[in-house]
Amino acid sequence: MRFTTLILALLPVLGMTLPAEAQNMFAPRVTVNDKVITQYEVEQRMRFLELLGAGGNIEEQAIDGLIEDRLRVEAAERMGVSVSDDDLATGKEEFASRADLSAAEFISALDEQGVAESTFRDFVRGGLVWREVVRQRFARRIDVSDAEIDRALALTSQPATMEVLLSEIFLPTSQQHAERSAELAPQIADITSVDEFSEAARQYSAAGSADDGGRIDWMQIGELPGPVREEIMGMSRGEVTDPITVEGALALFQLRDRRARRDANSAEINVRYKRLLIPGDRDAAQQRAADIRARSDTCSDLHRTAGNLATSNLFDEEGPLSDVPGSIAAELDRLDEYEVSTRLTEGDALVFLMLCERRPVTDEPPSRDNVGNRLIDQRLNALADGYLEQLRADAHIRHE
Repeated sequence: MRFTTLILALLPVLGMTLPAEAQNMFAPRVTVNDKVITQYEVEQRMRFLELLGAGGNIEEQAIDGLIEDRLRVEAAERMGVSVSDDDLATGKEEFASRADLSAAEFISALDEQGVAESTFRDFVRGGLVWREVVRQRFARRIDVSDAEIDRALALTSQPATMEVLLSEIFLPTSQQHAERSAELAPQIADITSVDEFSEAARQYSAAGSADDGGRIDWMQIGELPGPVREEIMGMSRGEVTDPITVEGALALFQLRDRRARRDANSAEINVRYKRLLIPGDRDAAQQRAADIRARSDTCSDLHRTAGNLATSNLFDEEGPLSDVPGSIAAELDRLDEYEVSTRLTEGDALVFLMLCERRPVTDEPPSRDNVGNRLIDQRLNALADGYLEQLRADAHIRHE
């Protein structure tokens, strides 16, 4: 039995009564399955959130957070997950360090503002048990490939240095247009011709660029919204994105061209590339190069697809673009990540050149381990959010 419940139960026996205000503080505010959230807990969580700088409807946030904490702890109890005193102490220190305070200093600051230590402790415990629940439930299901890490690294490096030339079509989704737009969107997504896309823009697009065939001027890829940027990064020239839902419309974008940005810092570019020497008759070498290219999506694939050539004829190069030999630098300048050139020769061998990465020299690139862990965390968070929504939908929640 909880301490507050025990005290309230003993009061009549002891011949005591609490003031009405105190009784209201311990009155149930929300019941989550069989667990009660009191008015006191709601007010404490509100003060805590205010001190953390939360905005908006603080009371609603406090109640939602407490409901979710009950669901998290309940899920942990079913799985036999608990938090040790040492882990809880570490968690409190970690949280307090975000404000450059020790846990003791943080708790003292909370106390000065009327927030009990138990409020902080329960908040941290809820997060720790949920982290372990998610890890045990989902971690084994998640696998991140080298190709996915390569793409994430490209997303990190390219926005600062790459520009794209796009065309756009916005199909209105208002009631009178929704059905027609839903029919047109997949047809437009299959277009591969720039002229055909431009004609479709003139006919159907609700954007201001419709009269110009949907054409947009050069823009930095980092300026694009996340969903658009992620699609564009993996596209070839002429390809069209899948329909992207925006306010009042379905948006489709065609990639017409892309280039490395030319500015005062353009010499400060670091490149990583792979150079595979394919000996023999030029026609035969070109045929083998085409076969290798068809089976290689990223640079990491070349060690497999190059076969016996990978042992002595595959070279992994990295450095400032200004230090790369002129003919190779000129070819790399024409390429996007994972694109290939076979225009050069070296002695009697054809040079199969694949660009692996282009980024500013001054930027500190994230490690592959860090990128991989970030991808895993993103997927775990998505699975955790879905699981919490499921728990909430299945729960019996009653507001008093």
